[in-house]
Amino acid sequence: MPLSAPRESGFRFEQVDSLPRLAWCARIIRDQRDICVWHGASVERAPDGQSFHEGAWSGSYANHDFSAALTFAGSGACLTRRGVQFATATNTLEPIHVMHRANDILCSNSLHFLLSEAEDSIDIDYLYYDADIMSIMFGLQHYRPFVPTANGNKIHQYYHCNFTVSADLAIQKQDKPEVPASSSFAEYSAFLTSEIRRVTANAAAPERSVGYEPLATVSSGYDSPACATLGRSAGCRNAITFTTARADFEDRNDCGTPIATALGLNVTEFNFFGEGRQRLDYPEAEFIASGHGGDEITMMVLEPHLSGKLLYTGYHGDKVWDKNLKSPTPYIVRGDPSGSSLAEFRFRVGFINLPVPFIGCIRHPAIHAISNSEEMQPWSLNNSYDRPIPRRIVEEAGVERSLFGQQKKAVAMAYLNNSPDDNPPMDEILCEHSYRDFLAFIAPLKQYRRWNHTLRYDAMHWLYRLNQRVTWSGKLRRLLGPLGPLVPARMWVPWKYAHPRSNNPLAFHWAAGKMQARYSRPTRECDVVASAVTDRE
Repeated sequence: MPLSAPRESGFRFEQVDSLPRLAWCARIIRDQRDICVWHGASVERAPDGQSFHEGAWSGSYANHDFSAALTFAGSGACLTRRGVQFATATNTLEPIHVMHRANDILCSNSLHFLLSEAEDSIDIDYLYYDADIMSIMFGLQHYRPFVPTANGNKIHQYYHCNFTVSADLAIQKQDKPEVPASSSFAEYSAFLTSEIRRVTANAAAPERSVGYEPLATVSSGYDSPACATLGRSAGCRNAITFTTARADFEDRNDCGTPIATALGLNVTEFNFFGEGRQRLDYPEAEFIASGHGGDEITMMVLEPHLSGKLLYTGYHGDKVWDKNLKSPTPYIVRGDPSGSSLAEFRFRVGFINLPVPFIGCIRHPAIHAISNSEEMQPWSLNNSYDRPIPRRIVEEAGVERSLFGQQKKAVAMAYLNNSPDDNPPMDEILCEHSYRDFLAFIAPLKQYRRWNHTLRYDAMHWLYRLNQRVTWSGKLRRLLGPLGPLVPARMWVPWKYAHPRSNNPLAFHWAAGKMQARYSRPTRECDVVASAVTDRE
């Protein structure tokens, strides 16, 4: 439970119905009593006014103890004796964005909401927003923690932590509560089941102004079927599935209907590639504006079915449950940023994303040991696509082995590859109407303002490819003999130089422009409270 707040401090809430339902932004002014919080209609506030949040957690809703939960799908803040404590999600899909200025601090779960309140914008000349933001996939130790703005400010991203802002605007970061390590499949499975049940109960608590019903995603792979199976034990009865994988997979059948049926779930089928390409309202912009490659663009067709739902997803299962992974760490290192593009879409539509594999994932070394233990051999296929933990979860629920986890497939579509391969053409990512608008947007722009910037990028891209070959080369290490261990074990050239020059990074700038209207800043009642600081700035 958070410590009680000093009497002279308090949140001053202002609900703005024109905002996305789950978006919020808080402004803390140096030595001021009131903390302004602007928020959408579905952001919850504690009855005593001492906290607010969006999302659900593995704890009693009545206690509003989300900052102490082992699993928190969402974000929020509470008042303590030390100041305002903000709590991020326990996954790394969505950060809390923070701008620290001379006399105030702005915090928000939306990058674009924060920019609007700061009366700032992205820097049109800075081309690495998406690469910087996506860098969280390299783990909590190696991501770029801030991005620049047009006015010379920095926006910091806080992931998988709590942090407290004191009255003098000092920020103190705190670790999330320690997760117990499991030593067997039974322990780990029981832990996952317990956490999912508690989050599901929290999401449906009668004290809420908005309750959330469970909904599972099911594909033909490993991760989402396991999540759906665990969700079924928490009362989930409905599922959704995409019938078709993207075109670069030889077998495009990704339908999870047979699996959902075997689990006793009611399933609804969708085909993005037949249904999602005809809209005229630039639907891709809110996914791309999150700055994580836009992978979840395909989710737009699910919009009518997601409002008021707690969505079980399998993001990060590809690493947490991969038996063949070489170096598991507690720092949430990922293979891609999948799931991270949902933020703006989620805030507007009004649903909670519960990525099940993230539950307890800071204990990845222990989980990996279970995957490779003797007890899991009967559920191991001993091939490159081998995840015995989800296989055992699903098979023990009565689903035949042949129905899932046979081939790697995906429906996600990214405009910026997480690999060093060439980025896909934008006309394959955007529908025709959006693509024409994107072309009009970039027409007056240049990739680089000066010739030396172009030269620098090309040189750094060449060095990146060389660095990659050296880093990954076991043959080179063997040739060097005793000197082999001196070859760098990780990349030293920044990942933002991985791709050949293209216009794809400007997609983020295009999408950010579309978000400006969503968070346009009219005069609000809370501005009266903040007016004193404006004179000092």
